[in-house]
Amino acid sequence: MADSEVERAIEKARKLLAMIQGATTDSEAAAASAALQRLLAHSGITMADIDVSVARDAEGARPSRDTVYESKAGIPRWVSSLAAAVSKAYRCEAWLSSYESKTDVQRYVVYHGFFDPVYGTRPKTVSTVVFFGMPEDVAMARRVFSATVGAAKNCWKEWSRQAKPCMESRGYEWRPAKYRLSYYEGFARGIADAYDELARTDECVALMVVKPEAVTKAVSKMHFGTHRYGYAAHDHGAYKSGHAAGYGVGMGDRVSATA
Repeated sequence: MADSEVERAIEKARKLLAMIQGATTDSEAAAASAALQRLLAHSGITMADIDVSVARDAEGARPSRDTVYESKAGIPRWVSSLAAAVSKAYRCEAWLSSYESKTDVQRYVVYHGFFDPVYGTRPKTVSTVVFFGMPEDVAMARRVFSATVGAAKNCWKEWSRQAKPCMESRGYEWRPAKYRLSYYEGFARGIADAYDELARTDECVALMVVKPEAVTKAVSKMHFGTHRYGYAAHDHGAYKSGHAAGYGVGMGDRVSATA
């Protein structure tokens, strides 16, 4: 690419990155990730070209990890699925981890024999989602993931405002917890399907999502346990609506043409 074309690509990438970082609504920011992914693939520019601080950190860089999400109530399945989709699209690995908080405690009871409970405290376990990859890839994936989580929540609010009165008018009980989880899981699957389609139909994107050898080698030496999620109530209609929203966001349906 000519220098002028590279500069234009960098400027457009910065605009898209601004959308991802929250310059506009979360839905537009998450949708911008697809446009940014295609731009990086076709132009050959990297996060190091866009962000000076990342460029400085990238010199002689090795794979690193970053916590992108944490919760004291466990990691929802839809968040785990969303992390897997985003990390894959941006050449990273993702896994769940946990640690004991030194500042937050929960009460527990120890029984001596059959009587006299002794009350005490112990640290709360904090569950986390970790991204692992080259520093510039992790930096990009983290921003996209954060924006996409926000997009999922905003899309749910928009859908529930319309769905609740519609269901109640038909005599159905509105159960937000069940519908919300189903919607979110559909959204995460929609994002994953959109990213897979982009990689399947665009050769440049397919090449861009190949993980660096240093990352795959490092991960091959790690040892991971398994995590199983229990059964959750599922609503097909909410899941289907969430999937449509997630797929649209992932494919960049809401990205401004002027970005």
